[in-house]
Amino acid sequence: MPLLNFYIAQGAATFVGCVLFSIGLAGLVGAPLYPIDSISYLVKPTALGPDFDLQYWMVSMVVGLWLVLFVWARFAAIAGIVLIVGKWAILRGLLPI
Repeated sequence: MPLLNFYIAQGAATFVGCVLFSIGLAGLVGAPLYPIDSISYLVKPTALGPDFDLQYWMVSMVVGLWLVLFVWARFAAIAGIVLIVGKWAILRGLLPI
């Protein structure tokens, strides 16, 4: 049973890592993610400038790769959640940055 839990966790981390990596890559090259409305806001640029957006997308790609590698996956998962919730809060104006 512990081995099954490990494989499930690794599969979930790999899937989420691929999604985060794809979001970062789509943001860098300017590819739209319009068919998927629930995550398309992660590709939209912020009012904080292109440098912030570039850094956000690069960090998203790094965290996605980190999740795929499954090394310290809990920290990578926390970083991914912080990235997603932080971008959502910035776009909604909840963070005074």
